[in-house]
Amino acid sequence: WERSDEFGGLAAAFEVPGGYLEKFYHHLFMSDRAIVSLANEIGVGHTLRWLPSQNSYFSGGRIYSLASPMDLLRLPVVPFVDRIRIGLVTLYLQHIPSIDERWHALERVTAAEWLRKYLGERAFERTLGAQLRAKFGPRADEIAMVWFWNKIYLRTQSRPGIFAKERLGYFDGSFKVFTDALVAAARREGATLHLNAPIQSVDPAEGGRRFTL
Repeated sequence: WERSDEFGGLAAAFEVPGGYLEKFYHHLFMSDRAIVSLANEIGVGHTLRWLPSQNSYFSGGRIYSLASPMDLLRLPVVPFVDRIRIGLVTLYLQHIPSIDERWHALERVTAAEWLRKYLGERAFERTLGAQLRAKFGPRADEIAMVWFWNKIYLRTQSRPGIFAKERLGYFDGSFKVFTDALVAAARREGATLHLNAPIQSVDPAEGGRRFTL
């Protein structure tokens, strides 16, 4: 069931001269093995491109690349000792895997509180704290640390080597390539797909669940 008049949800695309663009920004991490496997299964894995990240940091009127550990060491917006602290914190967070129960403790503290403690006020305010404020505005201090840990974990898993730049996955022709192939594969398997059909509720029912449209 899809409430819109086209398939894809937030990964839906719109037509532009020469192709399509997603309505919202999307990419895959190298740790997204399930969806990569699915792309191969439905025949569009060959269209997936792993491209170097263009993440950057803007400060003092200049743009600094921030897609690898070496970029961090060269980042001049904080003193060298702060760069080392940021690197050590990042290293610690990336080695808390999703199957490790240690991440549960990060649900009980905000990112601002945890990062201030381990980065120091100066490094926090000029780097990761600034990123939180840019993303969440006045609610930046309410974001759970578990959310921030997950972002660090995913991104560091997208580096082919410890000093390599992050690589992100994009489908040639937009995510519409993947969505169209998934719709076609589902129909081949006998699925019935409904557009313009928002689900109002999902309730327990005998033998399963009852959907209210």
